[in-house]
Amino acid sequence: MVKMKISVIIPIFNVEDYISRCLDSIYNQGVDEALFEVIAVNDGSTDNSGSVIKGYQEIHQNLHLIEQENKGVSSARNKAISVSKGDYLIFVDPDDAIIDNALYSLVEFVAGEMTAPVIIMRSFGNGMSERYKWGHLFATGAAVNCIEAINKGFVRGSVCGCAFGRSFVIDNSLAFPIGVRNSEDTIFFFRCMAFCDKLLFVDIPFYQVIGRKNSASKSYSRERISNYVKSIEMVNDYIDSENNLLRKDLYYLLKYLLLLNLIKSALHTPDVSLSYLRSTRVGKLAYVKCKYIKYNRLQMFLIRNSIPLSYYLLKISGR
Repeated sequence: MVKMKISVIIPIFNVEDYISRCLDSIYNQGVDEALFEVIAVNDGSTDNSGSVIKGYQEIHQNLHLIEQENKGVSSARNKAISVSKGDYLIFVDPDDAIIDNALYSLVEFVAGEMTAPVIIMRSFGNGMSERYKWGHLFATGAAVNCIEAINKGFVRGSVCGCAFGRSFVIDNSLAFPIGVRNSEDTIFFFRCMAFCDKLLFVDIPFYQVIGRKNSASKSYSRERISNYVKSIEMVNDYIDSENNLLRKDLYYLLKYLLLLNLIKSALHTPDVSLSYLRSTRVGKLAYVKCKYIKYNRLQMFLIRNSIPLSYYLLKISGR
């Protein structure tokens, strides 16, 4: 019996205009369909997304459709994880795609002996500009301690373009956070780093970000700022309950990145001033201090001591 290698997880919400492109990129790879499965979770779509997927199911027996009421992308991904059967999980957004030969290359790689809980591949944006570059830092096949990887400058906030061992995720009760938005990927990725010893870097051009104009990741609002506050409060709970100093450092870095994104969101949101930012309680949440992580220590110091100064410095820099 052929052992299933990969579970491809796709959360679906009102993407009837994009999902065919995504599914075609997965199925036009020449990979034996016994070696992978696609789990699409229709998260309460009100368009024809579900019907489009059912059309593909008539051709591909390894495509599974789960229907649920709208609960958010974290719930959809967690549901898919709970029913998955592959050795590795990969996450694909329905308005993106995977690159030609990417799935074939990954299946071939994990069929060998060199595997790890988290595999980092290569991701690209529009125009094929590389995102989360690591080739200048590590050789392909390098298995790197998470703290070491960060101190060398590797930080990412997306789970897309990575492969996560299913047993590693399930055995450590790792899940996408429920009740927060805009930072689900970042929190999940850092939680995985907190529980794995090594990241394995593999030179497979894998993920192509395409997106859409009105996607949640491109919209700025007071609600988005509020969502970042909720995410930071959740990370504070991780910090307070963690005794392992290395994990605590990773969570402090995660909090710093969320604080940075919160400030940047405020700068991009119309009618949001520094006084509004202060009203969000962000000042009371701003303590970040890493013992082992050296990444951006100066900026951490600034955020810890002065949200207003950090706000104005980012505003001046135009970042």
